[in-house]
Amino acid sequence: MLRFSFSLDDLPVELVDSETAAYYRLDGTLRLHQGNEVMFAEADVPVVEFAAWLCAWWTSHQPAKSYTPEGADPDYGPLLLLAPAGGARHTLTHTWGDTLINCTAEQASWHHAIARFCKDVRQAVWERYNLHLDRLLPPLQPSP
Repeated sequence: MLRFSFSLDDLPVELVDSETAAYYRLDGTLRLHQGNEVMFAEADVPVVEFAAWLCAWWTSHQPAKSYTPEGADPDYGPLLLLAPAGGARHTLTHTWGDTLINCTAEQASWHHAIARFCKDVRQAVWERYNLHLDRLLPPLQPSP
Protein backbone atom coordinates (compact mmCIF):
# COMPACT_ATOMS: atom_id res chain seq x y z
CA MET A 1 0.00 0.00 0.00
CA LEU A 2 1.27 3.44 -0.94
CA ARG A 3 0.82 6.35 1.48
CA PHE A 4 2.22 9.73 2.42
CA SER A 5 2.71 10.72 6.03
CA PHE A 6 3.90 13.95 7.60
CA SER A 7 4.54 15.74 10.84
CA LEU A 8 4.14 19.47 11.24
CA ASP A 9 6.74 21.60 13.00
CA ASP A 10 5.39 23.44 16.05
CA LEU A 11 4.33 26.94 15.13
CA PRO A 12 2.30 29.24 17.40
CA VAL A 13 -1.37 29.57 16.48
CA GLU A 14 -1.11 33.34 16.14
CA LEU A 15 1.34 32.90 13.24
CA VAL A 16 -1.06 30.69 11.28
CA ASP A 17 -4.25 32.70 11.00
CA SER A 18 -5.20 32.16 7.34
CA GLU A 19 -4.94 29.65 4.51
CA THR A 20 -2.17 31.77 3.01
CA ALA A 21 -0.20 31.68 6.27
CA ALA A 22 -0.66 27.90 6.43
CA TYR A 23 0.57 27.59 2.84
CA TYR A 24 3.77 29.53 3.47
CA ARG A 25 4.55 28.76 7.11
CA LEU A 26 3.64 25.14 7.89
CA ASP A 27 6.76 23.08 7.36
CA GLY A 28 7.36 19.55 8.51
CA THR A 29 8.73 16.16 7.63
CA LEU A 30 7.22 14.46 4.60
CA ARG A 31 7.46 10.71 4.01
CA LEU A 32 6.28 8.31 1.31
CA HIS A 33 5.72 4.71 2.34
CA GLN A 34 5.33 1.70 0.06
CA GLY A 35 4.15 -1.11 2.26
CA ASN A 36 6.42 -1.16 5.33
CA GLU A 37 9.31 0.59 3.57
CA VAL A 38 9.89 4.35 3.71
CA MET A 39 10.74 5.27 0.12
CA PHE A 40 11.23 8.99 0.73
CA ALA A 41 11.68 11.22 3.76
CA GLU A 42 12.51 14.90 3.77
CA ALA A 43 12.48 17.45 6.60
CA ASP A 44 11.53 21.12 6.29
CA VAL A 45 9.02 20.58 3.47
CA PRO A 46 6.22 23.16 3.25
CA VAL A 47 3.50 20.57 3.85
CA VAL A 48 0.43 22.59 2.80
CA GLU A 49 2.23 23.96 -0.27
CA PHE A 50 3.23 20.42 -1.26
CA ALA A 51 -0.30 19.08 -0.71
CA ALA A 52 -1.76 21.88 -2.87
CA TRP A 53 0.82 21.22 -5.61
CA LEU A 54 0.23 17.46 -5.46
CA CYS A 55 -3.55 17.81 -5.61
CA ALA A 56 -3.36 20.30 -8.50
CA TRP A 57 -0.96 18.07 -10.46
CA TRP A 58 -3.07 14.97 -9.95
CA THR A 59 -6.37 16.58 -10.91
CA SER A 60 -4.91 18.30 -13.98
CA HIS A 61 -3.81 14.96 -15.51
CA GLN A 62 -0.53 16.57 -16.56
CA PRO A 63 2.40 14.51 -17.72
CA ALA A 64 5.61 14.66 -15.69
CA LYS A 65 5.95 17.54 -13.28
CA SER A 66 8.65 18.38 -10.78
CA TYR A 67 8.15 19.92 -7.36
CA THR A 68 10.52 22.48 -5.92
CA PRO A 69 9.36 24.34 -2.80
CA GLU A 70 8.94 28.08 -3.26
CA GLY A 71 12.11 29.88 -2.23
CA ALA A 72 14.29 26.75 -2.48
CA ASP A 73 17.80 27.04 -3.84
CA PRO A 74 17.50 26.34 -7.61
CA ASP A 75 21.01 24.86 -7.65
CA TYR A 76 19.69 21.81 -5.81
CA GLY A 77 17.09 21.06 -8.48
CA PRO A 78 13.59 19.72 -7.82
CA LEU A 79 12.72 17.88 -4.63
CA LEU A 80 10.51 15.36 -6.44
CA LEU A 81 9.44 14.39 -9.93
CA LEU A 82 6.09 12.69 -10.56
CA ALA A 83 5.54 11.18 -13.98
CA PRO A 84 3.41 8.62 -15.81
CA ALA A 85 5.34 5.36 -16.17
CA GLY A 86 3.32 3.69 -18.90
CA GLY A 87 -0.07 2.08 -18.69
CA ALA A 88 -1.83 3.08 -15.51
CA ARG A 89 1.35 3.51 -13.50
CA HIS A 90 3.11 6.59 -12.12
CA THR A 91 6.60 7.01 -10.70
CA LEU A 92 7.86 9.39 -8.04
CA THR A 93 11.58 10.11 -8.37
CA HIS A 94 13.66 11.65 -5.61
CA THR A 95 17.37 12.33 -5.55
CA TRP A 96 19.00 11.84 -2.18
CA GLY A 97 22.69 12.66 -2.29
CA ASP A 98 24.01 10.68 -5.23
CA THR A 99 21.21 8.12 -5.06
CA LEU A 100 18.18 8.21 -7.34
CA ILE A 101 15.12 6.69 -5.66
CA ASN A 102 12.07 5.63 -7.70
CA CYS A 103 8.70 4.56 -6.39
CA THR A 104 6.32 3.19 -9.03
CA ALA A 105 2.69 2.22 -8.38
CA GLU A 106 -0.65 1.90 -10.10
CA GLN A 107 -2.77 4.99 -10.71
CA ALA A 108 -5.41 3.84 -8.20
CA SER A 109 -2.75 3.52 -5.47
CA TRP A 110 -1.45 7.02 -6.19
CA HIS A 111 -4.98 8.42 -6.20
CA HIS A 112 -5.71 6.86 -2.82
CA ALA A 113 -2.37 8.06 -1.36
CA ILE A 114 -2.84 11.62 -2.65
CA ALA A 115 -6.48 11.87 -1.57
CA ARG A 116 -5.65 10.50 1.90
CA PHE A 117 -2.64 12.83 2.29
CA CYS A 118 -4.65 15.93 1.35
CA LYS A 119 -7.44 14.89 3.72
CA ASP A 120 -4.93 14.30 6.54
CA VAL A 121 -3.30 17.71 5.95
CA ARG A 122 -6.72 19.42 6.01
CA GLN A 123 -7.59 17.59 9.25
CA ALA A 124 -4.28 18.37 10.98
CA VAL A 125 -4.50 22.07 10.11
CA TRP A 126 -8.12 22.18 11.28
CA GLU A 127 -7.31 20.49 14.60
CA ARG A 128 -4.20 22.53 15.36
CA TYR A 129 -5.04 25.95 13.84
CA ASN A 130 -8.84 25.86 13.42
CA LEU A 131 -8.44 26.63 9.70
CA HIS A 132 -10.23 25.09 6.76
CA LEU A 133 -8.12 24.63 3.64
CA ASP A 134 -11.07 24.38 1.25
CA ARG A 135 -9.63 26.90 -1.22
CA LEU A 136 -6.18 25.31 -1.32
CA LEU A 137 -7.11 21.63 -0.96
CA PRO A 138 -10.50 20.76 -2.40
CA PRO A 139 -11.46 17.09 -1.90
CA LEU A 140 -10.40 14.82 -4.78
CA GLN A 141 -13.05 13.08 -6.83
CA PRO A 142 -13.19 9.27 -6.65
CA SER A 143 -10.61 7.44 -8.75
CA PRO A 144 -11.72 6.61 -12.31
